[in-house]
Amino acid sequence: MKLTPVGIDIAKTVFQVHYVDEDTGEIVNKPIKRAALLEHFANRLPCLIGTEACGGAHHWARTLVKMGHQVKLMPGEFVKAFNIRNKTRGDTYLRTLLIHGARSVLINAKEPGAWVEQLKKRRHPNVVIVALANRMARTIWAVLANDRPFEKGYVSIHPAEVGNVS
Repeated sequence: MKLTPVGIDIAKTVFQVHYVDEDTGEIVNKPIKRAALLEHFANRLPCLIGTEACGGAHHWARTLVKMGHQVKLMPGEFVKAFNIRNKTRGDTYLRTLLIHGARSVLINAKEPGAWVEQLKKRRHPNVVIVALANRMARTIWAVLANDRPFEKGYVSIHPAEVGNVS
């Protein structure tokens, strides 16, 4: 029996599951919450699962093997070859562009916004630049992730809960 190869990137709360859909040939890169991982694999035919041998990997491997899947744990140095982007450092070129763009906004914008003005009163200019670059990156991510055009003044219908840590 031919097993579908599946890669799992294990994380604290959301795992990334990668495979090629046999029917469509589409490359699937699916985030799955920790609590739903076993349910996802319970509903699949046996797979050949590859993941990095890290702290929790042995637990997940034993559980998935009991479900009928084959699991291969790989040392970290071999997994790094498959890592497309460096999760800890990010894209240096993109980060540089965002920083320069934020610096340009602070220097050239007539009205950069109340948020920036308040921050400029409390923080060093370089801190303001980095904060603005981070905000721009979050905005870009939100626009791309939600597949919608940018709307100035947009407010999410599901705002983040402030002060409620559970």
